[in-house]
Amino acid sequence: MAKIILVFCLSLQVALSLADCATFTPSANTTYVTDGTPIVISDGQTCSGPTDCFYGTAVALKTLLEDIESLDQNNITFYDTLVGGIVSDNRTINASGTIDMQNKLYDLIAAASGLTLVPQTTVNLTGKYPLTLVAGKSGFLTFTPSHKCVSGAVSNCTGTDGPQNGDVIEACTAFSHGPRFCIKPSDYDCLVGIPKVVITDTQTAKDTHCWPCVLEMQAKKDATQPGAKSAAVVNGVDISLMVTAAAGALLLASTI
Repeated sequence: MAKIILVFCLSLQVALSLADCATFTPSANTTYVTDGTPIVISDGQTCSGPTDCFYGTAVALKTLLEDIESLDQNNITFYDTLVGGIVSDNRTINASGTIDMQNKLYDLIAAASGLTLVPQTTVNLTGKYPLTLVAGKSGFLTFTPSHKCVSGAVSNCTGTDGPQNGDVIEACTAFSHGPRFCIKPSDYDCLVGIPKVVITDTQTAKDTHCWPCVLEMQAKKDATQPGAKSAAVVNGVDISLMVTAAAGALLLASTI
């Protein structure tokens, strides 16, 4: 019996071959914009009152006071805490397969559509946005990157493991408005997106943490302490790839 199973597995591996498509035909002449995955950019907070609460850095506070001249400071309690942090967003594609196969599809789609599909775009949002909560409410702040996308059909495909002739593929990329829109000081590319306060229950707020803030704090530590751990490594764990995934998981458990 063991020999039969082995032969079956080997024959299955031979039958499957990675797909390779030579042509991508966009379904429209223009790209379109969609929302990416929301990223948590603040710790969860509960505003116990009696006033409303503001959570953010001194920079964000200054910006808020300048933008809202009518703000009644007597009815808000200010908490100086890190909100924002280092946020990264990756390009996406709705085709499963190996990384090498996906990279080939990205190159094919970019060449055919003229849309540059950037592997990763990063921005330092520290001090850019505050978290404001009404007295008695719990919540946290998210940042939803905007994605520029293109879709179309692939053809002239070979292989059986992956996209086939006629399959519609969508590829999306984070994008920026250019250097003059960047947050200063920052060594990172700009990332276009929208902040949003997510209202939730007290326990969910307590369990919600800002991984981009951890990256920012570690980056500052690296800059001031030679030999410190990389900004992507905290307590021996690489969290650079956890930011988006953690944000999505937290949102599933939240009530908006």
